[in-house]
Amino acid sequence: MSRRPRPAVFLLLALPVLGLLASACTGLASPKGYASPVLTDDGILLVSHREDVFAYEVDGMRPLWGFPSGDIDKDDIVALYGTPTVADGTVLIPTYDGKLFALSLEDGTPIWAEPFKADGPLVGGVAVANGTAFFGSSGGELYAVDVETGEEAWPAFQTDKEIWSTPVIVGDDLFVTSLDGHLYVLDPTTGQERWSFETDAGVAATPVVDGAGGRVIVGSFDQKLRAIDLETRDELWSASASNWFWAEPLLNAGVVYAPSLDSKVYAVTAATGEKEWEDPFDAKGEIKASPVMIGGTLFVVDRDGLVYGIDAQSGREAFPDPLDLGGSVLADPIALEQDGATVLAVVTTGGDLYLIDPETLQTLRQIELSG
Repeated sequence: MSRRPRPAVFLLLALPVLGLLASACTGLASPKGYASPVLTDDGILLVSHREDVFAYEVDGMRPLWGFPSGDIDKDDIVALYGTPTVADGTVLIPTYDGKLFALSLEDGTPIWAEPFKADGPLVGGVAVANGTAFFGSSGGELYAVDVETGEEAWPAFQTDKEIWSTPVIVGDDLFVTSLDGHLYVLDPTTGQERWSFETDAGVAATPVVDGAGGRVIVGSFDQKLRAIDLETRDELWSASASNWFWAEPLLNAGVVYAPSLDSKVYAVTAATGEKEWEDPFDAKGEIKASPVMIGGTLFVVDRDGLVYGIDAQSGREAFPDPLDLGGSVLADPIALEQDGATVLAVVTTGGDLYLIDPETLQTLRQIELSG
């Protein structure tokens, strides 16, 4: 199968780039960053804002360390879009200026003598398996780097357009999407392509692999959400929206919850693609962030910073009104355990971290992030 996108794909690919520039998501002139927070197994919360990462002890939110620091010049770091990843005490931070940093989770000090330098900006996050970090670049390369040494494990796999998603590793398969319109499945030990699936436009969403169901679910800029059979590699079903599927869908209890830039959240059965809700949930603004499930409530944050609690079974609002954070949100929210209770953590593009009670949809704490 040729990897060269059809002319229609090129037209559609131009649109997301313009949209990014207009929204300052990854504008080349002044990139600002919107990486999502991460909770580690050690109880440390990593929160990003623009070119900074802040480490907190999650219980009590005591500050631990910040990035960049020491010999790393802040002026040399250009925005963080890819969510940091932690593996065996090492924090991996991809930056928009094409560098991958490896830091000690304990104190934030660099582990590698120099960061790994990719051929293009890093927008997606990093996946780690068996001591190897996998990540894509805006140059269209998928890299495999040894976490201990910072050296390439195998020559970069080349796609025809930018990779803005985070790779996914399930079993012995490595899944990655590209703005060339393809889902690629590679051998993670060699980087050799096993198979690929072509959509009708660019794919920026991270794929969701349903190993138990034998399918992978992908949202695309052709306004379709698809399920692809892992054995036959054929499309099983598709669901349509009126704008791009950009956020990573959430698979929970056999249901796929997929936000779209048309301001709606779609709920479909993973096995068949049939509607779970009578109508999609209609938010007030575009949705770039992935949803979070806490109990039986689906939490969604739109671009305008409105936080919605949605009854996962009916698709109706679980609270009388959304919570207005007063600032734009593009990063994925996360659920975390803090002081024995589950809270929802959301970061605005203006640099505020909100900790929200999922039972009341009220703000528990607001922390201003600053370097």
